[in-house]
Amino acid sequence: MPMNSVARVALTRLREQRRERLNARVVHQSEASGFVFAAPEGGFLHDLNRYWYPALKRAGITNLHFHDLRHTFASRYMMAGGDLFALQTLLGHKTAAMVQRYAHLDQKHLKAEVERLAAVGPKRWASPAEGR
Repeated sequence: MPMNSVARVALTRLREQRRERLNARVVHQSEASGFVFAAPEGGFLHDLNRYWYPALKRAGITNLHFHDLRHTFASRYMMAGGDLFALQTLLGHKTAAMVQRYAHLDQKHLKAEVERLAAVGPKRWASPAEGR
């Protein structure tokens, strides 16, 4: 999965903070696993719910599911000008219809898109007969 520079910096900082916390102790097996989010015993997280929901509760976040992050990524990607085919590839979907279920555009974005027509000006949108 491709990762942008902002995400890479954030994840690198998380890893560095974790290493600092563990510095006084023996390096935990999960540090050597290569995963940013590793199970306490090291390696891949097989039961995300065991860690996800308690973390949300500690943070005071309600009504958020892990899969919501996928929808948020897709929507923000499209609102930033991404193209549907690239998003389909990034999400691993086989059909455009499936990826469209993920790319929800908010009303402010849709209004701004329609407003782009006003910036072009009325003469540009005149029919060929009107332009003569």
